[in-house]
Amino acid sequence: MPLSLAAGDVCIRKLERRGSWTRHDDELPIAEGKLVHLAVEYLPDNRDPKPMWLWHSGPDATAHDVDRLWRISG
Repeated sequence: MPLSLAAGDVCIRKLERRGSWTRHDDELPIAEGKLVHLAVEYLPDNRDPKPMWLWHSGPDATAHDVDRLWRISG
């Protein structure tokens, strides 16, 4: 199955006031990390493949880290 995987160098993701951050009164921090885009050309049984976006909180993630991230997300 042909696979396309791309990872941005460093992305900024602003946190939102939900979950653990609901009661945080100060300005919310900005988290650095990698944004990983995963797409396939086709799936078994002619299912419609949808792209998957993954977030890795380590901005200095290596190619090995990105490879491991998409493998454990499936």
